[in-house]
Amino acid sequence: MLSSTDILSGAAFFEEAADFFDNCFPPSSSLFSSIEESESSAAADMLTILDPCDEASNSSSPTNPPPINTTADERDLAVIALNMHREKEKLRRRKQRQRIKDELDKLRRVHGELDDQLKKLKLAKEAKRNPSQHWSIWKELALTQRKKRQRSETEKRRLTTTAKTQDIYIDNLRGLLRQHRYAATLENTVPRSVINTAEHRLEAADMSMLSSLLLKIGPCLAKIDDLLTGCGLPTMPLGVTNSMHWCDESGELKYHQNLQKFALPFDLETSQQSCWEAFQFKQHQCDRGDYNGIGDSKNTVALKYRVIRTLASGSTVSVVERRVARRFIEQDRVVGIWKTYTEGEGIFRGMHSNQTGWSWLRQLPDGSG
Repeated sequence: MLSSTDILSGAAFFEEAADFFDNCFPPSSSLFSSIEESESSAAADMLTILDPCDEASNSSSPTNPPPINTTADERDLAVIALNMHREKEKLRRRKQRQRIKDELDKLRRVHGELDDQLKKLKLAKEAKRNPSQHWSIWKELALTQRKKRQRSETEKRRLTTTAKTQDIYIDNLRGLLRQHRYAATLENTVPRSVINTAEHRLEAADMSMLSSLLLKIGPCLAKIDDLLTGCGLPTMPLGVTNSMHWCDESGELKYHQNLQKFALPFDLETSQQSCWEAFQFKQHQCDRGDYNGIGDSKNTVALKYRVIRTLASGSTVSVVERRVARRFIEQDRVVGIWKTYTEGEGIFRGMHSNQTGWSWLRQLPDGSG
């Protein structure tokens, strides 16, 4: 039994062959000329047969048959009959080709439908064989939705971190505003003679800032024991340790930590006097202004100065530092606490940093220092 593909191929070949013969052998060719001659003779014979008078006369005298004389009208009738025969033949062939073409199109449609049915049957059979693949489209859709959700969560975390950073920045600005409000209080507590002397050329904003820093030293003293124990300084070996600490939520740098532990070959009194002398920062004299008119001036230092540096590129930059320090002499130890607020100038304008330091001096158990 022939398949649908073989039938389609045979029909296409037949149609191409019919077109080929029509194109290669037109009616004016020698092949059709011979056919016309034979058809003309056939038409003449046909006319002879259709003429009963001639047939009867011919049969009456068979020994002397008269010659067949065809007139011009008879030839015209023969040509007309031949042309009609040709037109009928052409019409028949055209109908046959159209019928074959329609059948070919029908077979092609049937072939496409059967091919689609075969594919569906194969897919159904494969799905029955491996049911897990039936849900692959849902799995792919779930994975796509999960990726979108993860991107949304990442964007949400980023926006949350940005909002928290802005909150911290706003809090810092509020702190600066509160520090400037101390100017009026400072003018009432500091003697007018101290402010007007040439030795203390500090503006009201500077005095407000220094006063605010001094007020923050008291709370720092209350937590010195827990702080030094928490950072491991009592058990730390002699030397210097630097570390950086980061915010868990935003991932930004929270603060730098510098731990120093030394043994001085002096008694406690000599050591604390030397250390307190270092708190005067005599090396900073550029635009220096001392502020000694508040509280315990013997154990308090408040000053402002400018630090100028030259970068590797040759540019000169500067920052302004406001520093306060206070000494607390106790029975078996001496505690020093300092705070520094640094503001950038020039290309560093708008940048600032805060520093808080604790020092703790005590006698060694063996009395060696």
